[in-house]
Amino acid sequence: MSSPSIAIESNAGVTLPPLTNPGSIAARLSECARQLRRHVRGLLVSDHEPRSAAAAWILDNHAFVQAQIREVRRSLPASYLRKLPKVDHGPYAGELRIYRLAADLVAGSTGVIDARAIGIFAQTLQSDSSLRLAELWAFG
Repeated sequence: MSSPSIAIESNAGVTLPPLTNPGSIAARLSECARQLRRHVRGLLVSDHEPRSAAAAWILDNHAFVQAQIREVRRSLPASYLRKLPKVDHGPYAGELRIYRLAADLVAGSTGVIDARAIGIFAQTLQSDSSLRLAELWAFG
C-alpha cells in the first residue's frame, strides 16, 4: 500500500500539545481514532456539497489513517518510547525529542507532507545534530 501525501495548511500559530508521558500515546491514538470515525460519519451523512478538499481527503484516506494508527500502536509501544531521548530544557523539557521534531515538521509545513518532504527534513536534522537509530525508526 502506498502512502498518500498529507496536504495541510500552514498555520504559524498552531502548536501541538506536549507529549511528556509515552504511556499517554495509546490514549491519544484512541482519541484520534474516535474523532476520525466521528468526523467520517458526519461527512457521510452530510448533504453539503461541494465538500472542502480537506473533507474529501478524509473520506478518501480515513481507512489508511486508521491503519497507520494501528501500526503506531503495534510498532511503538510505550516501553519502546520510554527509551527514546527527551528534550533536556526549555518549554518542551521532558518531551520526546522525536515527537517535538515531528511537531515542528507539521507546524512548519507549507503544503504537502510526503516521503520526500520527510526525507529532506530528516537529512536536515542529521546535519544539525545526530539522531539515534531508534528515533529514526520512530520518525519513519
